[in-house]
Amino acid sequence: MDFMCLSSIYNMFGAYMLALTAKLIIFGFVLVVIFWDVAVLIADRPEVTISAVLLELTEEAPIIAFALGVVVGHLFWPNFKK
Repeated sequence: MDFMCLSSIYNMFGAYMLALTAKLIIFGFVLVVIFWDVAVLIADRPEVTISAVLLELTEEAPIIAFALGVVVGHLFWPNFKK
């Protein structure tokens, strides 16, 4: 997808529609993660929940915990607009 295509999408829908789309994608991702965790817990497989897999991965590669901390810190750091 080239820049002209993205520009025309922005002009057609505006910033509001793109922000709404981003929120819907995030909401959908959160629902999928919740559904996954509930489904594997109901199936009596707690070793494949998101938190259990992340704990196992960070024991093998601690950089994953650091990277997740950077991403979460970036997302929730106060962003004061003037």
